[in-house]
Amino acid sequence: MLRENSLYFSIGVALALVGVPSGMYMNFLFSSIEWSPVFMLFSILFIVSYRNIFRFVFPSFDRLYGIIIFFQLVMIIYGLYKDNFLSEYIRYHLYIIVLCISFSTQNTLSSYTTVYGTTFLISGLGSILGAWLSYIGLVSGIESFEMKTENENYAIEAFTVAGGALTNYISCLFLLKIKPKYRILFFIFIVLDIYILFVSGKRTPIFIGILVTMIYIFKENSVDRSSFYRSLKTFLTILICVVFVYGFNDSIHSSIDKFISNFYFGVLNMIGNEEVSDLYGSAIYRYQNREWAIDFINENFNFLNFIFGNGYMTRWIDNPLLQSFLDMGLIGISLYFFIVIAYPLFFLIKGDGLIILFAVSLCIYNVLSALSSGHPYMYIKFVPVVVLIFFVRNQINRRILLYY
Repeated sequence: MLRENSLYFSIGVALALVGVPSGMYMNFLFSSIEWSPVFMLFSILFIVSYRNIFRFVFPSFDRLYGIIIFFQLVMIIYGLYKDNFLSEYIRYHLYIIVLCISFSTQNTLSSYTTVYGTTFLISGLGSILGAWLSYIGLVSGIESFEMKTENENYAIEAFTVAGGALTNYISCLFLLKIKPKYRILFFIFIVLDIYILFVSGKRTPIFIGILVTMIYIFKENSVDRSSFYRSLKTFLTILICVVFVYGFNDSIHSSIDKFISNFYFGVLNMIGNEEVSDLYGSAIYRYQNREWAIDFINENFNFLNFIFGNGYMTRWIDNPLLQSFLDMGLIGISLYFFIVIAYPLFFLIKGDGLIILFAVSLCIYNVLSALSSGHPYMYIKFVPVVVLIFFVRNQINRRILLYY
């Protein structure tokens, strides 16, 4: 069994989950080096079991790790035949491969508490910075726009800020159950996270936050009626606070109104209505990209293209699932769908235990943004699934140990 003090491993998990926003904040504060690769490296160094790696022992290896490694190798091979295969992409593919191997070296965990706690602490630092930067207008708004116009390397990106806040929000939800005596602290950070999500103006993170809250309440407390009512009371308390602030704070009032109209018009744009537009025109852009990709496939694909695709990063269309087919054919879309979407959804329905629900909750963003955000080569699309696989494998190993 792993030593009861699993702090180093938990720090590694947290760095893997929030390395992108942490790197962004460090780039903003200390721009002398690129920080994201530093956090990626340290996540590996903290996760790997040195004893097992040197003995070439992989007690937590799972077949799905093998499938993910295979998929990353496929993407690298595709990339080698493209002129636009940037060094950052191969670095991210290699990171996912090494991350799978690192998790595979770990022994069975006897406690998960430190995983929640370290994820909360590390992401919480980002939430404090994110709330401050949001308050002074450096995440969204006129000041942010001017900074980006003047400096093309401006580090603060609203989606990344919102993503870090969402991770912190999820960790707070679960710690409310595990460490109820610190509920006031967690409530403070929940308020900070909600503030960041609305000020950032990004629809998907806000929607995911609402959805994860509903999943948590109904999934975790479906058997214990008293726990269900406690969680429902917590949710209603947060909702009442938001409504109260909405009524008495003009800035929050404006942000929520903007989100509602932006979300509504964005949905209309995504289903093809171009008579209205969301705030930034991003939904129309995604709709146009989707139509371009479908037309490109219909006009240019032959039998081999349907199997193998058109090649690495044909075009970034902000639709990872469709792009995986555009670039890698049936091979790509099948692997991406199975790994990023189907596997987390299966354990959302069939999973058992708080840690599995926690890991699944971290995957929900990538599940629901498969048609609306990013591309299939982003390493953050795979990190939450790699974490989920470990905890599923860990529960299987624990049952085997108990059986014997």
